[in-house]
Amino acid sequence: MKTIQMQIEAQVDEFVGNLQRLIYETAVEAVQRATAAKRQVRAQRQVSARRSTEALTSMADQLYQAVCEQPGESMRAFGQALGCKPRELLLCMRRLLAQGRVKKAGERQNTRYFPVDAPAKRSREARQS
Repeated sequence: MKTIQMQIEAQVDEFVGNLQRLIYETAVEAVQRATAAKRQVRAQRQVSARRSTEALTSMADQLYQAVCEQPGESMRAFGQALGCKPRELLLCMRRLLAQGRVKKAGERQNTRYFPVDAPAKRSREARQS
């Protein structure tokens, strides 16, 4: 006949074994959920279509006109004027800067753009003072 202590130890060993198995199964399920969610996010991403050279040139010309009409403005203002997001204008603005048609002053959110070879217009800051 088993002693009480041996019976208690057997019960504790069984409990610990069940607990370890439960922890292992829970961890495996959590990893599976995480990898499944990652796969879903990858599947949901849309591949953006590349814009053609003609479309970029057209957008750059529109952007240059907006810079000429509103010198000293930010990309946000140009985006609103052209009806698109400022991020969509970055490549066109880089092209204009590289061509020397536009110059910039400031950094990050405070960057302002000015036409180089357009008739000089007073900026908003100059009009307000």
